[in-house]
Amino acid sequence: MRAATPEEFRADPLGRYVLERRFAVWLRDRSIGGVLVFDGVSPGELERLFALQEVVFDHLGPSPKSLWDVTSVSSRTVTAETIRRTVELAKPRLDWLAAVGLRHAIWVPEGPLGALVVGFRVIAGVSHPWLESRELATLASWLGETEAALADVITPIKRAHGELHGTIAAIREHLAREPAATLDAIALALGCSRRSVQRRLAEHGSTFRHEQRLARRGRD
Repeated sequence: MRAATPEEFRADPLGRYVLERRFAVWLRDRSIGGVLVFDGVSPGELERLFALQEVVFDHLGPSPKSLWDVTSVSSRTVTAETIRRTVELAKPRLDWLAAVGLRHAIWVPEGPLGALVVGFRVIAGVSHPWLESRELATLASWLGETEAALADVITPIKRAHGELHGTIAAIREHLAREPAATLDAIALALGCSRRSVQRRLAEHGSTFRHEQRLARRGRD
């Protein structure tokens, strides 16, 4: 799996993932793709998440499968507005998902979030095959996958997200404060070269221009 910018992912998502601040969207091959949510996402982030998931759906073949990992989300960060908007964004695709028989697995943490996931399924009127579980092995078996195969996808993306709390997080924090900051100004603030900043962003499938756009959207 290779990191990609949203633009690269839309053009060719196979074997790629997009990593944003609070979520990632991936497509291993034409049989399975998915989403990782790292924390409560804003309405604007939900829009981007579902737009990227549409790319995944458009590239899945027969007998499609999807895995959502929400084990890093705290129920305290999930608001009523988040649930309402998620239902609105999901509903237009539900008939298609039922028609193609997409198997939708949700990896949930212990605690109230599992109940929220069940509540979403009921409120949205989900009718395609759906299973939520706290055990990845259970979900893997239901999807016809091995736990190791799914971990091979999820673990590197989680590791990449964790690394974002280093240099990438510093870049994003700087842009959150000063969205008009230049690449040279940020490199100076971080004590490294502009080429180092660009290389670090590229390693995570991003560019400075993309980070600037994210920062500006965050202020909208």
